[in-house]
Amino acid sequence: MNTITIDNKLYNEAMQYADNKRMSISGLFELAVRKFMEHNPVRTKESVLDSAEYKRALDYMDELMAGEQIVSVPSDEDGRGARTEKYMR
Repeated sequence: MNTITIDNKLYNEAMQYADNKRMSISGLFELAVRKFMEHNPVRTKESVLDSAEYKRALDYMDELMAGEQIVSVPSDEDGRGARTEKYMR
């Protein structure tokens, strides 16, 4: 169990509300925080290179390149440089 500090006026108003709804004050605050988190989820920072959109874009570029000129890509690179070089000429 954790403890939070809130304004007395807010606590008193919340206590009256909780009493009227026949629920505990901690239950009320837990419900309120859960509702808030549902509408404001925490997003972890994801590298653009790891994103699904980036991977789909690379797959699409592979489809476009299928049957065209083969561009050799060093095994330690992801291919972006080779694709850029090909299409920027």
